[in-house]
Amino acid sequence: MYSFNHKIKQFAKFFIKIKEFAKLQWELSEKEFKILMRWSWPLIISNLLNNVAPLFVNLIFVGRLSAKELAGAALANTWTYCTMALGTGLANAMDTLVSQAYGANNVKMVGLTVQRASIVSTISCVIVAGLFGVTKQFLIGVNTEEVTAQLAFEYALLLLPGLWFAFEMVVLQKYLQGQGIMWPSIVVGVVLNILNVLFNYVLVVGVNDSYSTLGIKGSALATSISRIIVFFLMIGIIICFKLYKETWSGWSWECTTLQGFKEYLKLGVPASIQHASEGWGFEILTILAGLIDPENHIPLDAHSICYNFTMLTYQFPSGIAIAVSVRVGQLLGQGEEARAKRVSWIAFAISLFFMVIIAVLQYTLRHQIGYIYISNIDDAQDVVDMTATILPIAALFQIFDGGQTIFQGIVRGMGRVITGAIANFIAFYVIAIPVGVLLTFVGDRGVTGLWWGLCCGLVLICIGLAIVIFKVNWVGEVSKAQKRTKSTVFSKSDIENVVNNETEMETKTTSSAVTITAGTDDLNDNDEDEDEDDSEIEDISTPNTPDHSKKKKRSLKNEFRQSLPQVNRCHPQ
Repeated sequence: MYSFNHKIKQFAKFFIKIKEFAKLQWELSEKEFKILMRWSWPLIISNLLNNVAPLFVNLIFVGRLSAKELAGAALANTWTYCTMALGTGLANAMDTLVSQAYGANNVKMVGLTVQRASIVSTISCVIVAGLFGVTKQFLIGVNTEEVTAQLAFEYALLLLPGLWFAFEMVVLQKYLQGQGIMWPSIVVGVVLNILNVLFNYVLVVGVNDSYSTLGIKGSALATSISRIIVFFLMIGIIICFKLYKETWSGWSWECTTLQGFKEYLKLGVPASIQHASEGWGFEILTILAGLIDPENHIPLDAHSICYNFTMLTYQFPSGIAIAVSVRVGQLLGQGEEARAKRVSWIAFAISLFFMVIIAVLQYTLRHQIGYIYISNIDDAQDVVDMTATILPIAALFQIFDGGQTIFQGIVRGMGRVITGAIANFIAFYVIAIPVGVLLTFVGDRGVTGLWWGLCCGLVLICIGLAIVIFKVNWVGEVSKAQKRTKSTVFSKSDIENVVNNETEMETKTTSSAVTITAGTDDLNDNDEDEDEDDSEIEDISTPNTPDHSKKKKRSLKNEFRQSLPQVNRCHPQ
């Protein structure tokens, strides 16, 4: 009976421990969930306002001019987006460097990273400007009509005045995001779009509702002027709210060291390839869609509508990916490897939830979505019907696209950007495009073949990146972050190992002292003092009791932690 009751008590204690452990894990997960959600929604809105909305506004205004000018603006948007991705992608190195340095309390490194990013962005701006200059030659080279190519060139040329300001705006946004400050990006995004609409109206339509002589050039100039103004607005916000105070100590020649640029470009170049290869992949698929039937615009129109719609929905996982990239970087910089692992899978779960809902809605409304984009042209119904055949495939691939986007953000936060670059290259250029070409032009699947190829590529890469994340040595990633940020922050596992070793050594030392004392007493003391000797041994042995051992372990742990640099900057603002 006693044995049975004893087992019941043991089971009850075990159950209570499991319950307490589960409660603790839930509280920690809930905290990280709230942080991710608080950071993600501003980033989603910011992505829409800064990256997507201005392009749509320009096309709406240019569309009032003529079909040729609309085509020219659309092609110019495509070309300039793909080339600018090379420069803005370099700034993604800041996702790793700023967040890890901030988490490790190395505020000096945060400022130096911003300075290096600004210099690199300026150099890349010159290169991208040169690519803008060959817009016409490139478009003619891919069989674009010369008149349309000339219009696209004129549009790209008038984007040049705002190009440097656009690049530096990305640097400022990354600087703030790495510290968990997200709201300024929304403010400048709202102002950017308001200004872009106003300047488009003035320069394209005209104040008297008569078409301006600037034509398509007016729309590009409107965007450039808007970008210049919001850049200075962002500078004003940073200064007025003193968002620089903690991490900026002024310009320093130290930012120009060869080692510093080497470290930045080691992360920036793969990040740029990772960022640009995805955009290029989609544009290649768009060109292929136009080659399906050069005399029939329906496949290209349907593909463009689906691509446009998926680009909008993509902003959801993209915002979450930036948030988890920053959070993982901060936690690794702080030495919180367990929390970094936890927040990674929480971000994946959030993305999966949103993308499943979007996929279901997309499938349900597949026959209506086409009408949002097209209604008053010839063959409108044929375009809508073909769009409805593509959207279910797009709905499926978006679930996995959301997942791989989150995983890309996680590896960026770790600093393993080469992994992300290789994954994107394989997804688009080894799997998606070749499979799409085979299905479309050999298998006679039409435009849906391109989307099935895209689906295959993203599904396989999502699974591959999930395996990579699952096998990550998080303690090792803390060590890499420590080396990268020149920090003395230790992982929680390292702390536990040191404390356990110290406790074990203390226990062995105490036990040895007991043995030596006991042996000495046996040799030197007479029989009349045996009781007193036993009492002494008992007194010496007392520190080795379980309760005292636990207290000693806690004491050592506290002493060890107090000896470390205090890191408290990882908390979200």
